[in-house]
Amino acid sequence: MDSSQEHILHFPLPDYFVDCSKYFANKKRGRKAKKSTKILSLFVNKGKEESPRKEFIRCCLLRRMVKLLRLVRNNKAKKVLPHPFLGEILDVLIANLKVVLPFIEKKNLPYVENKTNMKYKSYNDAFCKFFFSKRPMKQIYKLYVEYFFATKNCAERSKELGAYCCKEQCPDDFECQTKWNKLRELLVQEADIYDCNSLIE
Repeated sequence: MDSSQEHILHFPLPDYFVDCSKYFANKKRGRKAKKSTKILSLFVNKGKEESPRKEFIRCCLLRRMVKLLRLVRNNKAKKVLPHPFLGEILDVLIANLKVVLPFIEKKNLPYVENKTNMKYKSYNDAFCKFFFSKRPMKQIYKLYVEYFFATKNCAERSKELGAYCCKEQCPDDFECQTKWNKLRELLVQEADIYDCNSLIE
């Protein structure tokens, strides 16, 4: 017998022995799913077959935000549903008119809105980097996200954003509200990935 094995005792395994090794097998480490991907997976798109795209949801919100700011600019704020968040939006807008107004001009919006702006063809990351380059725009967007979620019910959010928390009719229960709150928080936080290269002017 090999000297290295002299002191190794071999015992027969009892009949009741259970091999648990399979429960502790090393799992392959894959790429960790992004937080946004996990949250969007809680929803389905209009076709109810796959998750909605974050870019599409962001586009819907930006379009509605620009529309709201234009209504205010044109003294048509009466058409806008009042809410404390709206008051905060107006405060930022009034304090920064020179900064904000150029961003909501049709000529400065993406190509999909005016058919002329070839620099930004859609509400993609490149456009958002430009749009959120001024701190007031980022502030207004965050407030608008809060305003949108506070003034819309489950069905209205789904229709306007193309994102559905349930494949069937939404019961608007605690589980649904939890999903929507996660999406709201994600949208607010996502604005911070675009660095402001200047402060309020």
